[in-house]
Amino acid sequence: MLRFENRVGLLDLRSDKFLSTLVQIGGYCTIGQAKRLGLANSDTRALAHLRVFEENGFVRRVFSYPVVYQTTKAATRLLGKDRRARRLHDDKTVLNRLLAVDFYLEDVQNADFVFDHEKKIAVLTQRGCPLGMIPQRGGRPYLWDEFLLKVADGTITIAQVDDQGRGTFSQAKNLAIRFSEVTKYLPQYSSLSIVTGSEARERSYELVLRHPDMQQVHACCGIPVSTSLIDASVKSLANTNPYKNSNVEQETARRHRRGGWSPNLARI
Repeated sequence: MLRFENRVGLLDLRSDKFLSTLVQIGGYCTIGQAKRLGLANSDTRALAHLRVFEENGFVRRVFSYPVVYQTTKAATRLLGKDRRARRLHDDKTVLNRLLAVDFYLEDVQNADFVFDHEKKIAVLTQRGCPLGMIPQRGGRPYLWDEFLLKVADGTITIAQVDDQGRGTFSQAKNLAIRFSEVTKYLPQYSSLSIVTGSEARERSYELVLRHPDMQQVHACCGIPVSTSLIDASVKSLANTNPYKNSNVEQETARRHRRGGWSPNLARI
């Protein structure tokens, strides 16, 4: 079995950038999303890359319709951070993570995504926001669950991907309350947004945002919550369930112990 350092040495710059970006977005992607993330110029070649990554322990296949891959511990080590991208998740969470990839792909040309947690905090404090006003968990700033975008026009977007397993009212209200003080320090025309891939969910959010209780919350915010509807590339998942198919990762581990590492990461 090759050491981690040896496997990393097999990665070319494109593969390294792809895996690092995928870990920071959430750890999941389809073949089509992998292609759009720059892994290859066709679905066929993207799949070939993903299979080589799988052979070398950087990703594992967790669903087969559509084919969905998830990063492993080896991939998260590229960043030196776990980011929860390698842990097993239920179907709804995987769909949310795939929607996050769609959101990234839709906006990456027009905005700079700030992934590093300390840099997110720095962006806000440099705008004059006191550290104590930033959402906290355990007495420390906590921005892991939101995307922070520096848009080309100079504005800042703070975005949360809609969790379809939770109610729209609670998500909108919690987001508004958590960032009520932060938004007062953002540039004019910045946005606080919930991203959804469902027209039905968007309609529900529109009703929620007009609710008197939300209007009361918005009165204390620098920027009201808005919604962003994007085209979700995946709306349902089927077949390979990581909770019921642990043999997939076990077989990968057995192959690694037999020395079955591919030396062709950069040659596809």
